[in-house]
Amino acid sequence: MAEIGAVSYDIPYMARAMVQRIRRDPRVDWKRDWKLVTIAIGGNDICSFVCTMRFPEELPAKHRLRLQRTLRYLRDSMPRTFVNLVSVPSVAKVVMLQRKPFACESLHHGECSCWIGKLYNQSEASRDRWARIQDEYIRVEKEVAESREFRGLDEFAVVYQPWSLNVTVRGAWEGAFFCSANVFFFYYFLQMKMNGKDIDYSLLSYDCFHMSQKGNA
Repeated sequence: MAEIGAVSYDIPYMARAMVQRIRRDPRVDWKRDWKLVTIAIGGNDICSFVCTMRFPEELPAKHRLRLQRTLRYLRDSMPRTFVNLVSVPSVAKVVMLQRKPFACESLHHGECSCWIGKLYNQSEASRDRWARIQDEYIRVEKEVAESREFRGLDEFAVVYQPWSLNVTVRGAWEGAFFCSANVFFFYYFLQMKMNGKDIDYSLLSYDCFHMSQKGNA
């Protein structure tokens, strides 16, 4: 049910649409089958929405209310549901990566206009401000997932997944540009590390921002 450009404001609606779709699916035994739901939201909030808010520091508190509303709806509406709540990786680490491929750099200007580009007069001070807001956003997610109202239930569980917070990304050029028929080819090596150990760089999609299919799996 994920939608391009979705922000925290959208998750209650997406949850309702998802429940309706699952309930209509003839392959699903509504009462007996366990349903696995993964919520990973916040990248667009921090990248392209927070700088348009009149009071940006209110974003984490608003996210708390929407997340609580969504989880309560899933708990009360869909039997046998297991929810993974995954915080998005640090926007600062991903978007401010140096020497990115041209495709990534271009897309980041549109996907993360609060951080790079000329649209919102970005500065180190503003980027530090957005980073602090994301830290609070992440803290809120952990608190909500671990709150007492979602513990000890027979047919509903929420588990906070912090693995993405241990990911760091670094880039380096290997090789050179090659030109053939006016098409530039470059070889860019992107390596991800988790807890100091190298992992497969193919976990990121072509825009160096979202997870690839492999990364989501």
